[in-house]
Amino acid sequence: MNRAPLLFAALLSTVALFPGCSDSAAPAVSSSGEAAPAPEEQVAVPPATAGSGSAETEPPPGSGPVAEPAPGSGPGVAVEPPAGAELPPVAAGPSSALPMPRFADEEKAFQDWCLRYGLAANDPAMLDADRDGDGVPNRDEFVGDSDPLDPNSRPGIPAGIRLKSYSEVRLPVMLDQVKGDKAFLKQVEGTESKEAVVKAGDTVRGMKVGRVVTRRETDKTGQPVDVSRVTLEDLTTKERVTLVRGMPARTAATHAVLASPDGRTSITVRQGETFEWPGVGGQPGAHYTVVDMSDDQVVVQQVENQKMWTIPRR
Repeated sequence: MNRAPLLFAALLSTVALFPGCSDSAAPAVSSSGEAAPAPEEQVAVPPATAGSGSAETEPPPGSGPVAEPAPGSGPGVAVEPPAGAELPPVAAGPSSALPMPRFADEEKAFQDWCLRYGLAANDPAMLDADRDGDGVPNRDEFVGDSDPLDPNSRPGIPAGIRLKSYSEVRLPVMLDQVKGDKAFLKQVEGTESKEAVVKAGDTVRGMKVGRVVTRRETDKTGQPVDVSRVTLEDLTTKERVTLVRGMPARTAATHAVLASPDGRTSITVRQGETFEWPGVGGQPGAHYTVVDMSDDQVVVQQVENQKMWTIPRR
């Protein structure tokens, strides 16, 4: 470790202890090497008290009465303040304490972390690398104390949390197409399906039809995609569901169960819900919103930093 900066800091702090030691304040030196005597100060001599043996000096005419000096006063004599008087504030001088490295503990922890996972601590490119391909750079893995070599270990999600089970309950209807203000739905009953043409305000399978929207978007290859949609509201539960053309829709009964590695802690989550992991190892104050669920993973977004995390089935 290069200790030159610390030694230089110690040198600066030592010099700062003696602010009067400058060229302008240094005592003069004679040719013989001895310090020359300081010039005599012109000090007004106060009148001597009676019996002191000193001559008494008369003040000039018109100068007024001369104040008697306090006992023990004079050049080079410290004057005690009156009893009960407040002392003037003393300016704080420079500290003689040697500044200690602020990040010594953090630096050692980083070195140990890199050594544990075989990472080059002196390589700046290593911080932004993502060796396990989980979308989290090594710098975030270190801060979150996660394993940079394990794609299932990510900061922000308690270590080891897994998708235990997934239960999907689909709506018995699917949107086939939209023409104008009419929506063409396929009602699934067992292995058979039949078509129903509805518009806003109609009722189908205990659900009221809300908005009917025609929408076209472009996929990543530049091809147009029909993503028209219809909004349905359950008349009993007031649950609202959006049907997107060609995609099955899930009801609010669809849920996933997340569990700790030992299975002692588990919670049930649903699409759009926000939860906080209650088990040991949970990050205090961290909240997650369920963005998507499937049979093999649950995608969540941390509310505090908007980062996305994937919880896989293990």
